[in-house]
Amino acid sequence: MAPLGSDSTEVRIDALRTDFENGNTLSRTPLSNRYLNYSIFDAIDEEYKSSIP
Repeated sequence: MAPLGSDSTEVRIDALRTDFENGNTLSRTPLSNRYLNYSIFDAIDEEYKSSIP
């Protein structure tokens, strides 16, 4: 999260797939799933809207 101004914030969500073997990291791959991202931001938006008196 990063503040953009007095009334706005930028939110960025990153997910990584990490493959392990015997406790060692073999690889890391960024995951991109627009449906997951949309559902997360929709849930945040709903929480925000429900918190406004």
